Parts: sequence; C-alpha cells; structure tokens
Amino acid sequence: MEAKQRTRHRDGEERRLVAAADGGAEEYDPWTAWLYKPHTISVLLVGACLLIWASGALDPEGASYHSSATSIKRGVWAMIAVFLAYCTLQAPSTILIRPHPAVWRLVHGLAVVYLVALAFLLFQNRDDARQFMKHLYPDLGVELPERSYGADCRLYVPENPKNKFINIYV
Repeated sequence: MEAKQRTRHRDGEERRLVAAADGGAEEYDPWTAWLYKPHTISVLLVGACLLIWASGALDPEGASYHSSATSIKRGVWAMIAVFLAYCTLQAPSTILIRPHPAVWRLVHGLAVVYLVALAFLLFQNRDDARQFMKHLYPDLGVELPERSYGADCRLYVPENPKNKFINIYV
C-alpha cells in the first residue's frame, strides 16, 4: 500500500515537472499564466489596426494636411514600434526571467534600435547629425557660445557667492 502511494506521489511529481518543462506556468501562478502563452495573432491584429489608424489611411483628407517631415517622423516611429513588437514576441529569451522574459526581449530590441541609430549617425557629417538630433530634442543643433574651460581649475571657489563648488556643477 505504501509503495503504491509512493509511486502515485512520484508520478504526480513527474507530471508537475513535465508540465513545468513544457511551459506550464499555471502550475505556479494562475494569475499570470496567460502571459506565458503565445499571443502572436492577437498582437498582429491589434498592431495592424493601430498602424492603419496611425497612418491616416482612414482619414485621407486629414492626412493631406501633414507635411512630408511629419510623415517621415511618423513612419520612423512606426518602424521602431513594429520592430519592438517583433522583438517582444519573437526574439529568443535570455537567462533573465523576472518580471517576464518579454520585458527583457523588449529591452534587447531597444538596445538594437539604439545601435542602429548610432550606426546611422556614424555615416552623417556633423551638421546633418546635429539636424537629425534636433528632431529628437529641439534645443539641440544650436551652436554653443565659446567659453574657456581651463581658466580656473579649482574644485572649491570661496569667492563665489552663489555656489562654492561652481566648477564641479557647471
């Protein structure tokens, strides 16, 4: 009798291990089990609807008011969004599993987008790179006034009334 219970317990343990190895996360956390199942078709349908809406295809009269620069910006952001969605769904998982492997796949996708943007900037001349960066942050692309950085190298400036450590904070 005791041997049968041990066998039953061992079989249950084996089933639990096989279910966990097959990706059965509901064994451990039923609230987040849906996150561990593929949602590729759902994301494809929702993403396609969002792209159609954002492109202005549903309102051709309103889309004609946008300039070509606006269309290019929207297109680049759409490319980045599609690439990040692809990375989140299809990129290989890493050893990082908390909070969820999809979060780390998204972070990896962001790193790839950053790498590609840096490679693009590498092939631009200085003025074109400044203009490109001006699209990201409008205050960029403006020449800074010339100033001397080697005039006073002290860390502590006792005669400055506002800030004694002005050379560190500037």
